[in-house]
Amino acid sequence: DPMAIVAVLVLLLLNENARRPHGKLLWAAISATAFVGVLFRETALLVPLAMLASDAVGLRWSGRIEVHGRALFRYLVPLLCAVIALLAVHNWARPTGHYTYFDAAVQGLYRRSPIQYLHAWFAAFGPVLVLPLYNWRRTLSFLRQRPDLLAFCAGAALLAWIGGDDTERFAYFTLPVI
Repeated sequence: DPMAIVAVLVLLLLNENARRPHGKLLWAAISATAFVGVLFRETALLVPLAMLASDAVGLRWSGRIEVHGRALFRYLVPLLCAVIALLAVHNWARPTGHYTYFDAAVQGLYRRSPIQYLHAWFAAFGPVLVLPLYNWRRTLSFLRQRPDLLAFCAGAALLAWIGGDDTERFAYFTLPVI
């Protein structure tokens, strides 16, 4: 997980630079980092998905969905590299048991209470989680400016809920944003 968290942090930093006009070298770095990050942990796939959802598809607070053709292609390349890495890992690694991710997701949906879920987030981050709630107007303003970070955190929160008993492990992936 530590190397995957580093890859997520690098991807988020590269995405910050991708918001400004840059050349193909930046997008090659984003694609390579997405590929390597997914080799360490599949959760790194959340960043290219969040980038795609927020910038290329244009999810906005108004509920409108806009598709930007040129940006769509630009964001599909890192996502495709991450998916290739995911397929390669699933091809190389063989599961040793019969426990599947689908089984973990179903058990997570039905066995975990919201109190356990919130406790896991506070166990991971402590009282730091109260700060965005305390200053909620500023938090909303920031998330309106950066829908990619909102999409990333929402995806990580969903994975933390359905991803088995390691809620804190999934929560730690949001550390660069929190």
